[in-house]
Amino acid sequence: MLGEVLFDSQHLHLMKRALQTYALRHRVVADNLANIETVGYDARKVDFESALEGFGDSSSGLKSVAGHEGHLPLGRPDVPPAPEVNAVDEGFDNGVNDVNVDREMAEMVKNDLAYRLATRLLGRRYQGMRTAIIGQNR
Repeated sequence: MLGEVLFDSQHLHLMKRALQTYALRHRVVADNLANIETVGYDARKVDFESALEGFGDSSSGLKSVAGHEGHLPLGRPDVPPAPEVNAVDEGFDNGVNDVNVDREMAEMVKNDLAYRLATRLLGRRYQGMRTAIIGQNR
């Protein structure tokens, strides 16, 4: 039981994907800010939350059983879906393009906080594994 909790790869895959998504989101926001005076540039955003809807939802209680080795696997995948980068369509116009500097800066701060939280949670998870393996010095 302890091994299932400490070494559950599903949670580690989710945290890895979250960190990758936060890094991608940071690059997209930086690109938007760098192109604030580029005529006709279309602002972009990373949409990861909608891809995660329903991921890990085991409320149905149904289990899939492979009836034949050639059948496609059912159930939740081991890795969460990749984020999508889409154009921002909020009707904003700064006179040159549709980059809203206030929205981009707020998104960067929000993303930075989420990234820091994810790295702290992942660090604590690995620290817990380390403590379980080598023990805790007091």
